[in-house]
Amino acid sequence: SGNRILFVWVGSDGKATLNISDPDTSNYQMLTDLYEPDNEISISPDGQTVLFYRNQISDQTKNTINSVSIDGKTFKSIIRDGYNKGVSWSPDSKKFLFTRLDPSTQKFNLWLSDIASGEIKNLGVATSTAKVVWSKDSSYVVAGVPTSGTAGQGVTTDTVYKIDVSSGEKTEFPTGTDVDVAEPFLSLDGQILFFRNNRDGSLYYHMLQ
Repeated sequence: SGNRILFVWVGSDGKATLNISDPDTSNYQMLTDLYEPDNEISISPDGQTVLFYRNQISDQTKNTINSVSIDGKTFKSIIRDGYNKGVSWSPDSKKFLFTRLDPSTQKFNLWLSDIASGEIKNLGVATSTAKVVWSKDSSYVVAGVPTSGTAGQGVTTDTVYKIDVSSGEKTEFPTGTDVDVAEPFLSLDGQILFFRNNRDGSLYYHMLQ
C-alpha cells in the first residue's frame, strides 16, 4: 500500500531480525529472526510475502531461500538445496526466478519456482536475474544470456531469449551486435525489449518478433 517499510535490523550482538514499520520506523513489528546480518530481502508485488536469503560467499554449496508472510505468521523454507541467489518476482506474485550455482561450470543457471505448488525447474540458461525481465502477464521472461563471459563477472556478450515459463520453450533473438544487457524492460505490448548496454552505457532496443 506504500505506507509501510520492511527492513533488516542488526543488533549490537550481530544478530539480525526482519521487521515491518511505519516509514519513520515507529510502530514496528518483528516478523522473524534472521540471525545472520547478510540477508537480502525481496517483497512480492502484492505485498503479502517476503523472500529472504543469505548473501554469503563463504560456503557456496547451500543457500536456502525462505519466505515469511507479511503478518509474520507463516514461515517456510522454499528452496532448500544448492547455492542460490538473485530473486525476481513475477508480476502476479505466484512465481519467482532465482539463480543456482552449477558446481561443474561455476556459472549460475536461471531457475523458476512456483509458490503454490513448490515446483522448481531449471530454465536452461546461464545468466543472472539482473539480465531478465518478466512479461506483464507473468507468462514469459526475456533474458540477456551471455555467449561469452559470465553474468556478474565483468563485461559479457549476450544474445536475447524469450522463455515460456510454463513449457520452458526458448526463442532466440540474436542482437546482431555486441551487447551486455543491463536494466532490461519491456514495452507495454511486450514486443520491444529496452536495455542499457554495459559496453557503452547507451540505451538500446530490440524487436521481439
